[in-house]
Amino acid sequence: MIWKILLGVCCLVLCLGSTVNGALGPFSLGATGDIELGNDPSLGPDGQSNGSGIGMRDIPDRRRVALISYDISALLDSGESFADVSFSHFSHDQTDEVTVYGVLEDLDLLDVETLTWNTAPGVQNDPTPPSNDPVALDLADLTDVLMTFIPPEWTGSGVRFSTSTSTALADFLNGDSDGIITFLMAASAVDTQAILRTRTHSSGGSLLEGQIVPEPATLALLGLGGVVLLRRRRTK
Repeated sequence: MIWKILLGVCCLVLCLGSTVNGALGPFSLGATGDIELGNDPSLGPDGQSNGSGIGMRDIPDRRRVALISYDISALLDSGESFADVSFSHFSHDQTDEVTVYGVLEDLDLLDVETLTWNTAPGVQNDPTPPSNDPVALDLADLTDVLMTFIPPEWTGSGVRFSTSTSTALADFLNGDSDGIITFLMAASAVDTQAILRTRTHSSGGSLLEGQIVPEPATLALLGLGGVVLLRRRRTK
């Protein structure tokens, strides 16, 4: 009998959970802004690059980071959360490892495409290091590392690829309260580089993907309600 009760509760939780919001399930979200910033002879700290590619580069004459923002305000309703979050990128011709950080919430309400190295969060700019010095991040503006990824090998035309999912990435989204999230991406080591396509490229740029699921507390309440209903049924 116990197993029948448990089975009934599980079925009730799944049925009720699937109707909390029609948005439950997978999502794929395009960036609202992306920019490449540099502190080198080709791209100075008062400039920016927003062409077809954004570079995470730490090689001589290319000291670059990328900032990417997303508006997640319309994705969640009360009682929902993010899970199994990853990126879907379109690669270009440099494919070394990239490290992803989150920009702290009190610094992320900005239009990233108007920023320069001298005005951006997450990089050393008070004071700005000498031009062409290795990339120096301002970790006080950033979360811990959310994930790393390596783009696939260059094939001559680029390819869309998905990173692994990241619990830290999902936690970062779930901790947001203003609806805007911004990531800083940088080369993981000196003398390495990677390039991704931007949101205005025909590929669609970097997408944020994952699942929208009921929060654990919501599932617990649904489960408790199921137990109460089943107990009442048994006592009749």
